[in-house]
Amino acid sequence: MTDPITKPDGTRAHRLQTIRLAPGSFAHQSFTGAPAVGGTCVRVGGTTGARQGPGPLAAQPPELVLPQGARDLLGNLPEGAQRFLQNPFLGDDRRVYAHWYYEERVELAHSDMWVWCCFTADRTVTVAAGHRRLARGMHPHCAVWTVLCRRAAVLRAG
Repeated sequence: MTDPITKPDGTRAHRLQTIRLAPGSFAHQSFTGAPAVGGTCVRVGGTTGARQGPGPLAAQPPELVLPQGARDLLGNLPEGAQRFLQNPFLGDDRRVYAHWYYEERVELAHSDMWVWCCFTADRTVTVAAGHRRLARGMHPHCAVWTVLCRRAAVLRAG
């Protein structure tokens, strides 16, 4: 993490905070597709969007306590990526810190969004970097995602 600071002489700088990661603990997985909402995608017109298919909703996994912006970002990612990023923290009573950034560019026929997010706690860090393409006029749940997620164990200071 970096934080902007002003040094005693008045010049601007950045304070860098790092964490050490355990060798051999690294895992990664790629995810593609759309968020899991069930049903088919339709053009947005009024309140329509992704339609729910018949049958009961699948059981939802436990949720982390995260800032609304982080929850919104996660909810747009494919379901597998959501699980990969959150599962290491479920049942952990320590605070999970969330950092994220996204940028969107709108073209005539589609929009592109690039996202980055990081979740950290005392024992684990998870990171995702991804790209979303959404055809013009389609509901965001119909977007096509490509996301690379990484996870590692944090080394405790000794």
